[in-house]
Amino acid sequence: MKPDWKDAPEWAMFLAMDGDGWWYWFSDQPDFEEGEQAWLFDEGECESASKGPDQSGTDWDFAYSTLEPRP
Repeated sequence: MKPDWKDAPEWAMFLAMDGDGWWYWFSDQPDFEEGEQAWLFDEGECESASKGPDQSGTDWDFAYSTLEPRP
């Protein structure tokens, strides 16, 4: 299930799901690496935002479309 922004760390500016179904908070905008199906970042912080893979029905093959900025 997609995490709620009310649970985000203060430093988190982006939320995204990797191709393995795990959600992550990012302090800086990451780039999606299609070959690895993962969000990569050069600087800043990153922290898991989920306790396991997303089971809400979100298609993990479309993880590249899950990046969203803090509202």
